[in-house]
Amino acid sequence: PYTTLFRSRAVRLGLQSQRGPGAQGLIHASINDDSTFTIYSIPPGPARFLASLNSESYYVKEILLKGRNVADQAVDFADGDLIREVHVVVALDAAEFSGAVVSHSGTGTPATVVLFPSQPDAWQSSPRLIKVAATTAHGKFVIRGIMPGDYGIVAVRNLDPAAAGDPTLLGALEPFASRVTLRSGGAGSKVLHAIQGPGQR
Repeated sequence: PYTTLFRSRAVRLGLQSQRGPGAQGLIHASINDDSTFTIYSIPPGPARFLASLNSESYYVKEILLKGRNVADQAVDFADGDLIREVHVVVALDAAEFSGAVVSHSGTGTPATVVLFPSQPDAWQSSPRLIKVAATTAHGKFVIRGIMPGDYGIVAVRNLDPAAAGDPTLLGALEPFASRVTLRSGGAGSKVLHAIQGPGQR
């Protein structure tokens, strides 16, 4: 078994094998009454922690394995491993960003808004930091649960939200993005002009 302690019941946690095609899917943690959780039957090989929250006021700051942050790294599990020194750190100072998307004529327009770290290295190593929001029919949007930091934000017409985390796509969108810095517990706002996605007319 694999056991760790965390204090927030808002956290849902599992392990995702990184062994490639055919690997076992997400292994969910079993939550105990004392706020510990256990994950059984972990296959040997690399696996990555996936944590989600049921509140947009929080974010997962770190997942510490013996003092090392593995929130964005695969952990190599050996057969029969028993590991206890893992802590999920949930921060309560999430930032948020809101605004409106407009067309060139200045009227509100629906789009997909993508918020992504300003450092390209993080697009692949820290995909949990990428946030995607669909606007209302009038172009309004709100993104919550953001880890404080420096980001780019861009609004794209007719973009499939499932594709928004692709590093190649982000590289194409990055030149059109506005730069924003979000502080602990802070809020930002901006009017964005919608662009066409790569390959669109």
